[in-house]
Parts: sequence; structure tokens; C-alpha cells
Amino acid sequence: MKKISKQLLSLMLVFAFVFVSVPITASAASKVETITLKAVEGLTYYDQDGFEFSEDDNEIYQEDYSYTIAIDPSSGDITFTASNSVIPSFAFGIGLAQDKEISITHDATRANYTETTATNPSRKVYEFNLNSCRSTAFTITPVVAAAPHTVKMPSDPTTQYELSAYGAQTVEDGANYSFDLTVYSEYVSYLPVVRVGGAVLGYSSDREDEAGNKIYSYTIENVTKDLNVAVSLNAPVIVTLPSGSGYKAESTSGSNLVAYGGSFEFTVTVEEGYGAPAVASNGIAVEPSKTTGSVYTYQLKDVRQTQNVSVAISKQNHTITVQQQGDGFTTTADPSTVLEYGSSYSFTVAATQGYNEPAVTVTSGSASSLKQSGNTYTINKVTEDFEILITGGGKLSSQITFNSGEGYTVLNPADESVLTTASVEYGSAYTFWVKLNEGYTQSDLNVTANNINLTKTAVEDKDNTFAYTIPAVQTAQVVSVSNVVRNAYKVTLIQGDGYTLSASNSTSVQHGDSFEFSLAVDPAYNSASAVVKSTGTNQPVYNAETKTYSVTVTEDVSISVEGLTPNQYEVSYTPNAKDYTISTSSSTSVGYNGSFSFAVEVKPGYILTAVNAVSNGVVTPLTTIGNNNYVINNITADQSIQIVTTKASYTVSYIDAKGNGAGTVVYNADSAEFNAQTGEITLKTPSAKNYIFAGWQDGTGTSVEKLTLANENKEITLTANWEIDWENLFTVQIGLDENGWNNVNGKYSIRLVIPWAADDIEELADAKIVRSGVFYSNQQIASSHNNDALKGYIDQYTVEGAGHKSVQIGSNPLFLYYTQYTTPFTDLNGQFTQSFTGIKPGQARYATAWVEVEINGVRYTYFSGQWDGTAPTA
Repeated sequence: MKKISKQLLSLMLVFAFVFVSVPITASAASKVETITLKAVEGLTYYDQDGFEFSEDDNEIYQEDYSYTIAIDPSSGDITFTASNSVIPSFAFGIGLAQDKEISITHDATRANYTETTATNPSRKVYEFNLNSCRSTAFTITPVVAAAPHTVKMPSDPTTQYELSAYGAQTVEDGANYSFDLTVYSEYVSYLPVVRVGGAVLGYSSDREDEAGNKIYSYTIENVTKDLNVAVSLNAPVIVTLPSGSGYKAESTSGSNLVAYGGSFEFTVTVEEGYGAPAVASNGIAVEPSKTTGSVYTYQLKDVRQTQNVSVAISKQNHTITVQQQGDGFTTTADPSTVLEYGSSYSFTVAATQGYNEPAVTVTSGSASSLKQSGNTYTINKVTEDFEILITGGGKLSSQITFNSGEGYTVLNPADESVLTTASVEYGSAYTFWVKLNEGYTQSDLNVTANNINLTKTAVEDKDNTFAYTIPAVQTAQVVSVSNVVRNAYKVTLIQGDGYTLSASNSTSVQHGDSFEFSLAVDPAYNSASAVVKSTGTNQPVYNAETKTYSVTVTEDVSISVEGLTPNQYEVSYTPNAKDYTISTSSSTSVGYNGSFSFAVEVKPGYILTAVNAVSNGVVTPLTTIGNNNYVINNITADQSIQIVTTKASYTVSYIDAKGNGAGTVVYNADSAEFNAQTGEITLKTPSAKNYIFAGWQDGTGTSVEKLTLANENKEITLTANWEIDWENLFTVQIGLDENGWNNVNGKYSIRLVIPWAADDIEELADAKIVRSGVFYSNQQIASSHNNDALKGYIDQYTVEGAGHKSVQIGSNPLFLYYTQYTTPFTDLNGQFTQSFTGIKPGQARYATAWVEVEINGVRYTYFSGQWDGTAPTA
């Protein structure tokens, strides 16, 4: 249905769009496959038939224009895609928005277009020639710009003002438009009113020129449509201010004229004593805009007609309130009195007989305003509210003064507080207590009031407290207390074993005095353990400077000594030192003049030189009572035992003809070779090449393994014994002889060498070489045959003379070359050399040489290391 309507409409609109009357066909040169038409807010796009583009019409677009469209749902962009290979032609329309200018841009290469305007309907039409376009895809972007606007100013000047511009003015969309309005000098009091589109436009600034004209500047901001500007002047308005008693009304500008529609500000200043004014203008009440003290400020806004201001005001009233407290007085003051500002006020107050004068105070208001003359009180000028309090002075009284003194205290019976003075109503009796202080309880009191004796009555349940009464007090009284004396007490000194108490003064002491005495302790007792006690409340205090005791006496007391113990002295010593030990059966705690027995044993390596007893820094030498036993007698102080020793020494002279042991060594307890537990000294163990150390001998030929260092100095000479080290005497070397590995008759020649120092080994005089040889193999010898195995082959296969033997051990071939003879070492001059030739060549060559030596009937076999045919090997 829509398709049919679209086709009919396209026929009807054939004259509305230029492009439809001139169809454009695709050229072979067209390459365009895709065209994007960017969406712009406020613009509507139309197809060649005058309809808005719609995806529902893609069948018609494909049939008529060879493309289909896709509208992006988020951006609104329209994409045109060729339905065949290319888009042959392209045209579209844009609906014209009122007051908007429309143009387009694109990014195609060599794509030209024409722009026309259709009047029915009003649209822009764009036709693209794609014949020469070299882009396969391009984008068309419409550009929208607003049309300028007209601001219509008044057309002609007037006699009252002039404008900086007249008539129609052109303004770009969104721009500001500014102009000046000059009011001539004779009309500067008039208010200019500028209306734009009916709304009043305020001026941004104003100024006066040299001719007295007033220039107002105006700005119309962000012009988005055509505007009409109208100008008028309004004459100023008169405001009439009143005058009267108690106030003054004034214009803040100094003028009673206000610009038409403007604001008029004035003040009303109220005189002292008057209340707030009631202000009206043209009969309408006006409230103050602010109040500062007595100055009220008012504003009349948007004044467009004459204003008549009225002010109503009256004087203030103040209230005087009088309160009465207590009795004993009369007054003429009423509880409350209301007076006009500035009035005077007075009243009288008088004390009743037998009472003190009442007090009159101002509790609210200015206290200095209330004046007193006798019993009359006056406020000369009432300018504020007052609150006055009249307080009764109470009954008259008499003063009682209590003299103070030593040994007693005057108390108030009501709360037992200390009295120094008291006040008593006229004609009343007064009772007080006198309490004897501690230490004065034996006194017989005499109490008077104004020198008249008062009767004493003991206070029940109050020790040493007495009541006294002064009857019918009418005058001031002075109370005195006499006959107060301190108590006297007896001090008893109790004697006992080991000490004596003594005093140089009397043992009868007054209360609070100090009693001094001394304590003498028997030397056999420990004075530090003595505790001096008193049966009284206070305990004795010792004075180290005077070496006496003192006690403050407040009752009968007995002095005694407790805790006195016999002296015990400690004997201290080191039972087990590095150089001695001390043993004893005595206790280390010894009584006065007691004794302490002990024995000293000196350890190996030390010599005892002194035994001392040390007490209080004094050293006393002790003499043994036999077998190193000692006794400290008559002990009267702590003792410590001091043992003095010196180190014993053992001087050893070592004689060593062969080795490195010769020399003299002095051994003592600090020597590393000394055993502190056994006292034994470990002797040197020297060494010598080709020899084994066999021990030391003394001068008698006796073997000496260790020496013992006891408690004396000794000396000894020791000689070293040596035996030759036959097992390790020789080193067998193996290597090539002078022929090397040369092929001599198809064989090879090996040499073994045994060197030694003949002159240094005298035991070789009877030694001889009995046989020698070489083991040879093309495989490792040492990995399969140790020296014990090789010695077995020698004993098994060697016979008289010289020869060789093939030894088969599994798959490991081994050849033995040997020779037997007897050659004394004395014939060899320090070296034995022998070569073995005729040894078969092999791919690998390994050899071990051996020599057998006979010494004093004992044979020793020596082997070289395994040789691989390079450097000689021991």
C-alpha cells in the first residue's frame, strides 16, 4: 500500500524537485559502493521522490536507484549500499528549518554535486555526479548555521533623549547587541525605561558627560530572534516627610524626589525616652528595613506616585518592683509602681527596735541611680525598669571572745568545732565546752567570763571535757581558762643478760618531753640484734652521733631490750682452688672467742708458701700444728682463709742425636703438657727422616714415658732412642731408560730406580738387594691388583736368574719381568738402577716396578706407583 502511494506521490511531485526531471545514469567510471549520510539534530532527509528515507522502502530503492539503506538506531546515520556492484547516481533532499542556513561537506574524491532549492515544499536538493568519482565509499555531512536576526530600534530622536542607533539593526544568531541611551541634562532626573519585546531591560552602567547629560549603556545578550526596542522617560515622584516631638525624619539622599519606579530611603531617629515609631506612607504601614540603636531605616520601593509619610510615637513607661525579705523593718515602698520615662521615685525603710538596719540593694537596673539619705531612698530620673530588694538585718547580738592557751581546746557543743569567738542574741544564755588536751588531763581547771568564775559540769561520754554556761548575755564577754598543767610520768629501765640500760637524768618525765638513755651490750653478744622497746605508744629512737636512745614520754613506760643474740662469726674459704684444697670438720659459724681448725692439701704442680687468716683487712700468718693442719683461735670477727702458693717446675734436658727433640724445657702447672688431675707431664715426641721414635731414657738407661710434677722443683736429662723405618725406607721410581719407547728389536725398555742417602743410614751397612722387576699390562694394573696380590705373584713366579712370566687373571693379562741376585747396599753408592728390555708393545702401556731388600735376614718389598708411560712415577 505504502509502495503504491509512494509511486503515485512521486508522479505528483515531479515538479517539486529538480533532480527527478533529470535522471542520472551510472557510468562505467563510477566506483562508489557505499555512501553514508550523517544525521544532524533538527534536519530531516528525503529521497528522490520527496519521502523521508525509510528501510521499509528498500524494495523501491533497489529497483529504482540500485541501492538499499540502513539507518543506525543510535546515531540516526543513513548508510546507502549498492544493490549491484556500484551506486550509479545519488540525490537527496533536506527540509529547510526556519532561520537556518544549510550546506554540506563530503570526503569523496572527484565527486561533484549541484544544489537547488525547491519551493514546494521548501527544501534543499543535492545531486551528485559519480561518473568521475574515485572513492568506493564516502561520507556526506550537512552543516547547519542560524540566520541573522533584526533588532528594530526607534526610528527618530526626541527632545528628551537620543540613541546610539536608530531603525533596524542586524545581529548574528546568539550574539550580543549593545547600544547607549543619552538623556539630556534637563531631564536627568527622569527615569529611562527600555523595553525589549515588552520586557524591561536594565542598564549595565551609567555616566555623565561634560554637558551634564546622563548616558545609560544597555546590552541585549544572546539574540536568537528578531526583537523590537521601545524607549520612554518617566518624571520623578515627590515624597513628603513629617516632623514632630520625640523624633526626626530625614531622607538618606538629602532629596525628597525619587526617580519614577525607583526606591526612596529615609530614617526616623527617636529621641531618648520614646518608644518605637509607627510609620505609614499614604496610609499604608511601613516596617523598618533595619534598626541601629534609636535610628530606624525605611524603604519605599517602586515609587510611581506622590507619597505622604506619617509617624506616630509616644513616651516609654518603666516598672519599679520592690521585694521584701526577712523581718525587723518597715517601708513605704509598694510592690510594683509604673512611671513615665524621666519621672522621680522615692521610698523610706526603717529598722524595728532590737533589730539591725535592713539592707537595700538594686538587683536589676543601674545601682548608682538609687540614692540614700538617712532612711529615704530616691531615684531622681527613671530611665529603665528597676528591681529592688529590702533584706532585714536580723536581731542585735553580743560577741564572746575565747582566749587561747596551752593544754586545752574550747568547743562548740553542737558540732564540737573549735571556738575562738561566738555571737549571742541579746539576753540569751550561751554554753560552751572546754576539753583538756592529751597530756594535761591531771589539771584542775579555772574558767571565767569577764573575770566571773563559771561552774564546771562534766560532759557525759566525753573524756576530759567540761561544760560551762554564761547566763543572760547582754554585753560582750571574754572567756579565760587557767590552772592548766602538764601530766608527769615515770620511766622504768629493765635490765637483762648481755646488756645494761642507764640514764643520766631523772626517770620522772613530763608529758611530751624526751627521755634519753644509753645501752651497753656485752662483747659476747651481737649489738646489731638488740631491739630496744618501750611499753608506751612511742618507741625509742637511736642517735648514732651521741650513741644514745631517746623516747617521747606521754604515759608511764618501761624500757627493755629484746632479741639480743650471742655473736657468731663466719669463717670463709675456697674449699677447692686450682692449686689447693681445704678440708675441715669445724663449723664455719664460730662463737665469741671460739676457734676454727682446717687442713690444707696442695695440688700437684704447686708449692705452699703461706697460710693466713684475714679479718677486717688484717692479715695474720698461721703456723701448722703438723701435717699441714692449722687453727684460728680467739675469733672475735669474721675470718677468711688465704692460701699462698707458687708454681713448682720440672726442668727437662732432651738429648736427641737423630731427630728434632733436642733442647731444654721447663714444665709447670701452666704447661699444656701438664695434667692437673694426675700431676703427670707428657714428654716430647720427636721425629727423624727414615726413623721411628722408640722413647726416652734417663741417665741409668731406664725407659721414661712420663714425668710427675709434685710439690717441689725437679730436674732430669733424657736421651732419645730411634729405630730405622724399614717399611717406608725406600721409594721406587719407574720410567723410560735411554732407549725410551723406541722399537728395539720390536721391544721396549723400562728402567726402575731406588735412590737413598747412604751416608745418613748406618743401619744399611748389612742390607742387600735380592731381586727386582716390573709388572706390565695394556690395562690398568692398580684397579685389579693391589700390592699384596702383586707380592704373591712375585713369590709364586720368580726363580733363579732373570726372566719374565705371563700372569693370566681372568680376562686381564699381566706380565711379570724379574731378576734375582744379591747386591750389598755398600756396593751401590746410594742408588740402585735396573732396566728391563724386550717388553712387548701394546696399544696401552701401564707398568709397576718393585724391589725386594733383605736386612738382617728380613725381606721387605717396595712398589712404585702405576706408570702410564709418560713421566716417572714413584
